[in-house]
Amino acid sequence: MKKIKKRILIVAAAALTVAMIFVASPQDRMAAYADVTDDDSPAIARYTILQKNPNTPDMQIVHFGGREWICIAYDGTGDKFVENDPCATLLLKDIDVYSIFNPNIDADYYTNAYNNSELQSAIYMDIVDKFSEAEQHGAFPRKLEGGGENGDMKKMKGNELNSALLWPLSAWEAAGLCEEAVQVKDKNGECIPWWLRTPGDADSSAGAIANSHLHYSAMVNSGLGVRPAFDLDPFNTVFLSAAQKGKASGDPGKDALLQIGTNPNNEWKTTLLDDAHKDFSATPISPSVDGLLKINYSGAVKGKDEYISALIMDSSKKYTYYGRLAEASNAEGTVTVDLAGKYNDGDTLYLFNEHCNRDNETDYSSKLIGMNFSQYNELDQVELTVSQPPVGTEVKTPSQPFPFGPGEDWLWDQQDPKPQVALADESKYTFTTADDHCVWISLDPFSDQRSGLNTTMVKGGSYLADIELAPDDSWYFGEHTKLVVNHAEVVQNDLAKTGHIRISVEPFSSQGDNTMTARGKTVKIKSKAKKLKRTVKISPKKAYTIKNPIGSPTFKKVKANKSSGKFRVNAKTGQLTVKKGLKRGTYKLTVRISAPGNDNYGSITKNVVVKIKIYK
Repeated sequence: MKKIKKRILIVAAAALTVAMIFVASPQDRMAAYADVTDDDSPAIARYTILQKNPNTPDMQIVHFGGREWICIAYDGTGDKFVENDPCATLLLKDIDVYSIFNPNIDADYYTNAYNNSELQSAIYMDIVDKFSEAEQHGAFPRKLEGGGENGDMKKMKGNELNSALLWPLSAWEAAGLCEEAVQVKDKNGECIPWWLRTPGDADSSAGAIANSHLHYSAMVNSGLGVRPAFDLDPFNTVFLSAAQKGKASGDPGKDALLQIGTNPNNEWKTTLLDDAHKDFSATPISPSVDGLLKINYSGAVKGKDEYISALIMDSSKKYTYYGRLAEASNAEGTVTVDLAGKYNDGDTLYLFNEHCNRDNETDYSSKLIGMNFSQYNELDQVELTVSQPPVGTEVKTPSQPFPFGPGEDWLWDQQDPKPQVALADESKYTFTTADDHCVWISLDPFSDQRSGLNTTMVKGGSYLADIELAPDDSWYFGEHTKLVVNHAEVVQNDLAKTGHIRISVEPFSSQGDNTMTARGKTVKIKSKAKKLKRTVKISPKKAYTIKNPIGSPTFKKVKANKSSGKFRVNAKTGQLTVKKGLKRGTYKLTVRISAPGNDNYGSITKNVVVKIKIYK
């Protein structure tokens, strides 16, 4: 709407006098809040960050609905004339919309009544309608009291409004603004007058703000600035983040969590609850072992810019770590988060599904779901290393108490029948083997066998597994036996209550190394024409030198430095085919040669380079 020439009627009356009385320094009225007065604000913060310096030169700025808003009051701080506890009141920072208050005509309603006015329509059509649905829910509805008379500083003229999302300030509320909050200047440095919702001195005028705190009456058909306020809903605001680059995350995956940095200024954007994300749920699969926690989730909104994210909150209610664990490409799945060195006693881990937009734009999210899980540290784990020695090695039976520590081995063999090694008088391990280093470990307390670990190993591999005992189970090494773990003693009966035992298995392989060696040769092809007129086949003997392979070699083309499509490699024989049409020049063809080995020798793979020269 175009700006209309202003008509101003200055009122040197009691109302003006009262308004000017309350122009006090808000800093003098500020209360101290320990959780928000740190010099360096965290880049991701709770709603209470808005308590920091409201209605002062250093007040917080919130980017919301495509515009900037300043925090003028929150929980009894800042502008005390705004009665909105416990919400934060945000006032539009700049003015880009202009409107009349009402046409100056005779009607059945007061022309200076805000309810059903042109000003109210302008606020909703030009500002509220630009809000997303979640942003509209992010404005906490407020009752605006009606029944005021001309010159009233608190009450509107006419009927009350029960659920206003955005609203102009009253003269009373505007009187409490600091100079930096009350003034809005145009490009020439001139103050822009803006409407209030309270009436002027006559039916044809309404309250407005001119320079500084000058409250005056303006004709209702004057074109003044539209500058509403609203209460940011604390229940629908999940958290706030720095308006620019506030959500720093590692790459999606278990290492996504990064320590939350600081916000270099007072500008924020909101993450709001969104109805589309309401069905998201998440549950840990198992306890956290060595800091790694797996979590199942479902009901996620999938698509572009949708993530499964996590936050850690410490015991002082401050967010410490944030990360986008995975892109939400599916509505359900599993994510892994590495909590090692990031999660302490008293902390809380939250998981949520969020839509991340660009800087200065509102993000949308599910509720924060607190993860209820237990975390095992070093003293909660018993590390038992089992190595497979050559056949016939004598079994070593440990003495009591059971002195396993770092580097200890418990040797066993492949003989049949398999050896049983007794532990104290009440329990024993039974170890068996199968092909491919399949290790089976069963717990046999009181001769009641329970399976523990069954896994297939590969040469050079290792496996860590958890054996979980059911509640009230116990695993006895003797009534008072202790296990030594990393030079710290753990009472076995206490450990059994946690239901967790760590098994580390490293397979022993008797296979020797494959003895195959291979290298590529140089092959020359003569061509009178600039391009090959025929397809040429090159035998393996001319292309490679292969010695002492164990197992029949196989071949695969990896790449050529140029014209790769002109070369083909037979997988079984290794024969090279050079297709017609290839230009003269030197080409380097990389071929992968593999020998599978046998029962006594392992496999081997080598890449060789064959040079092919086409010359005149």
